[in-house]
Amino acid sequence: MKLNDDDVVSTNSGFVEANTFTAEEALRELASDSGLCYRSYIQEGFSCKIIGSNTGGWKKGKIRISLEFIAEEAEPPKTPQSPLDDLRQQGNQTKQSRLP
Repeated sequence: MKLNDDDVVSTNSGFVEANTFTAEEALRELASDSGLCYRSYIQEGFSCKIIGSNTGGWKKGKIRISLEFIAEEAEPPKTPQSPLDDLRQQGNQTKQSRLP
């Protein structure tokens, strides 16, 4: 589940200075040059509780840090070329040249 910026996280993992913080505050901490090592947070995650508009109360679980790629523009799917495409095209041209 992707957290919203205003979702609240509560943990004693030492991930950030405070035990309770918003998802937005966590992202700011990751972007800062605080010198903390985030390797274990990426691989194993850390135990926490969250509460947000979509959670229906406090939920226990883990947060694991990951990266997400979002393309700027969608590329059209590439159609694989078949070796028979040239033969089909030649056949279509032959049929058309035979028509009165």
